[in-house]
Amino acid sequence: MTLGEQLQQIREEAGLTIEDLSLVTKIQAKYLEFLEDDEYDKLPSTVYVRGFIQKWATACNQDSEKFLLQFYRENKALIEKPGEGRLSSIKTPSFIITSKHIIIFFLGAAITALAGFLVYQQNIFKNTPQIEIFSPQEFNSIIESDSVLIEGKTDNIDSLFVNDNQIQVDQTGEFKYEYKLSPGLNTITIKAQSNSGRSVETIRKILKL
Repeated sequence: MTLGEQLQQIREEAGLTIEDLSLVTKIQAKYLEFLEDDEYDKLPSTVYVRGFIQKWATACNQDSEKFLLQFYRENKALIEKPGEGRLSSIKTPSFIITSKHIIIFFLGAAITALAGFLVYQQNIFKNTPQIEIFSPQEFNSIIESDSVLIEGKTDNIDSLFVNDNQIQVDQTGEFKYEYKLSPGLNTITIKAQSNSGRSVETIRKILKL
């Protein structure tokens, strides 16, 4: 006998109709009929079906254990023969998302974001123009000559300016420029600019006597 046939038998032996059983168990009559007719594909998940069987057996003064075992045997048979009728109603998920999976996901996302940020910062540093002044080394200088030699080295630049006058840089990044001084205080701004539009500048103040 199938599980449905066994449940029908104990219901009738207890003198209960489907409607009576529905009132006692608080289970909708349609689910009781589906279970009695072995129509598992019309029932909710396996967890609910087990509860239905336990309540059914209790209402009929029967031990639910043997009916649950019968239910498992029939389900096992269906699982071992995929594609036959009721399989979809009793299959368990092949993958369940747990808190561990969520933690791993966010940890991986955080590591990826950090790696991307570090690469971004590294690219910014690589693309930032660099400038080093060899002469004059002092920020403030006092000289008597009519000109001063501005000498230094650059890196990652596209153009170099001394007080808005563009000057040449050799292949090694070094430059030399003779700057004519005016009497009094001279402010000299050396500005390097990269292809990306980033720029850096340094200033020298020279007092010509």
